Amino acid sequence: MAALYEWHDGSSGDGPAEELFPSGRFPSLQRAVEAYFFEVRLAREVTSGTGLDPDSSYAADWFPIFVTAGGDRYVATQAGSGPVRLLDRVDWSSQVEEAASFANFLEQLVERYQKGAYVAGPVRTVVVNESVLAQLRRGQRGDQAGPEALLAQLQGDDPDLQNHAVQEITRLRYPELVSPLIGLLTSPDSILRRRAALLLGAIGDRRAIPHLVRALAEWKGDDLASAWGGLQPIGGEGAIGHLEAVLRDGDSELRVLAAQALGNTEDATAVPALQAARHDADARVQAAADAALRRLGAT
Repeated sequence: MAALYEWHDGSSGDGPAEELFPSGRFPSLQRAVEAYFFEVRLAREVTSGTGLDPDSSYAADWFPIFVTAGGDRYVATQAGSGPVRLLDRVDWSSQVEEAASFANFLEQLVERYQKGAYVAGPVRTVVVNESVLAQLRRGQRGDQAGPEALLAQLQGDDPDLQNHAVQEITRLRYPELVSPLIGLLTSPDSILRRRAALLLGAIGDRRAIPHLVRALAEWKGDDLASAWGGLQPIGGEGAIGHLEAVLRDGDSELRVLAAQALGNTEDATAVPALQAARHDADARVQAAADAALRRLGAT
């Protein structure tokens, strides 16, 4: 511990500040102490007059040990012998336990580098392999709720458990949840099907693409935005790229849906693909492409 905190913000002084861990920093002890007192004071101010215990938003034994480039802060508990948690300022009831202890947290960082979850990228950056990282996180869960339990929480009536399930499925990307989540895209519950679409995007499994294409063609309003948000992060093609590929290579039904979905996007970059679809062998695809082009004002 002493050797670690002799570093200033994760640096020996001879290299860039992020050289120990490119996307984040171990703060100097002085900065960690300053952050600790700031958080404790903020917790007291936020809970003042509410009847809530200040420890419900920032416990007195939580000590900042790590901060990412995006501002996420990890805290050690019980002087390092308790769990390391990712501080959640929006939902204080759902602090993520990232490691069993401070020592375990450091071991995890080493393991993630060694197994390719973290790879040093360009200057002062780290490339994260989300699939490998999620796989390692799944292996560290022990007795915590598995995919079936999280799916039940997602479909349950408790808002806190629903939010917890969304958070954990997003972090852990269970491939075995792809099929059940695809099934939820047809749920009569609008909130549930929107969550399912976004979680499919977070998992990133290409099996979800044709189902999200259908959703983009058929959903409206907020549902449509969630379908887009689900399709966009899968692979590197983006939502428009997926739709164009399906319009070109999918079966007849999917090509019709892709043309309809491209019209719904109101994105002019889809015009060339739709113009090509006017010459599709299937008259239904031709008609859907014509309708989409009219909607885009490109007749």
